[in-house]
Amino acid sequence: MARKSRKGSVETPAVQEQDVVYNAAAYIRLSSDAKRKPGDSLYNQQDIIENFIAASPDIRLADIYIDNQATGTNFERPAFVRMLEDVESGRINCIIVKDLSRFGRNAIDCGYYIEKHLPALGVRFIAVTDSFDSLEGDGGVMLPLKNVIAESYALDISRKCRSVQRQNIQDGRFVGRMAPYGFSKAPEDCHRLIIDEEAAPIVRQIFDWAASGMGVGEIIRMLNEKGVLPPSHYKWEKGQILVDRWVLFLPVFGPLLRKAAVAKFSRTLATMVSSGVPILNALDIVSRTSGNKTVEKGVLEAKKSIAEGQSLAEPLDDTGVFPPMVIHMISIGETTGALDSMLTKIADFYDDEVDVAVDALTSLIEPIMIVFLGVVVGGLVISMYLPIFSIADTVA
Repeated sequence: MARKSRKGSVETPAVQEQDVVYNAAAYIRLSSDAKRKPGDSLYNQQDIIENFIAASPDIRLADIYIDNQATGTNFERPAFVRMLEDVESGRINCIIVKDLSRFGRNAIDCGYYIEKHLPALGVRFIAVTDSFDSLEGDGGVMLPLKNVIAESYALDISRKCRSVQRQNIQDGRFVGRMAPYGFSKAPEDCHRLIIDEEAAPIVRQIFDWAASGMGVGEIIRMLNEKGVLPPSHYKWEKGQILVDRWVLFLPVFGPLLRKAAVAKFSRTLATMVSSGVPILNALDIVSRTSGNKTVEKGVLEAKKSIAEGQSLAEPLDDTGVFPPMVIHMISIGETTGALDSMLTKIADFYDDEVDVAVDALTSLIEPIMIVFLGVVVGGLVISMYLPIFSIADTVA
């Protein structure tokens, strides 16, 4: 603990000089608990300390040290440790906090630092809202009492959090950070698990293999042969699908990316079909070259649909990426046996659409750059002339 490493390092107290100007460290800490007081925000703490320094002519703000989302029950905090190093190097000779609880919530360690370590280094300690100043005395019985109250508050919060978590577990509510493989968190309640229909068949298969006496190594080998993704890769891919779907529906760029995806899919599949590649193999190749997880998922669903004797158009329609006209033309191509020619027409049409959209966006770049540069240059000119105007007004 930081206290122990410094406890015996200083033995003789320094004598404070009169009329000294203190180089103050503003120490700010925001608790990691959700029940902290509204007035304990980083901005409010800094504002209170700066106002106090502004009203104190013998104090100069040297630096601000902030530990955000840091518990007060121990003193191994990055900003606190850095502040103590500056104190011991002589750069800081005054520490100011909003109140004693922001300094820490461990009564023994707080007492050691405030009553022993800092006075031995000749460092002034101020807790603004608690009206404590080490120059005016040791605070009497109130200082250790307030430290004990601050520590008991932290213990009470921790005890309540553990109690709530135990109650959630007893009630059958999920309290983990991530849902286990085969499940996902319900959209309306993060404490309730629902079955992930996509991974559920794999989980059931694993249980069937285990029930039949198959060992862990053999199950892993079977999963690898089937190309089943590990849980971490599976979760990443699901997240990537959501991101890719969001990208396809972005304003301005979304329609362009959708048209490009449709043109690429249609052109590649038309080439495969016209070359005599079996449709299932062709769809497998197209899915890997799509460049978008949402399109890839739709193509793989279409592959499963065709393997079961269904059509290509329906699963592509479910992705929401392909426009109704494309779905209709693919359906006609399947019915008439001219799928490759229909796909070629779709690709030609959307290639032209992409070229038109790119030309339109390119033509907008020049005026946008002109406006941007105008704003930048205008800001520079204003920043240069405002001080001159201010000096002229002062002289006048």
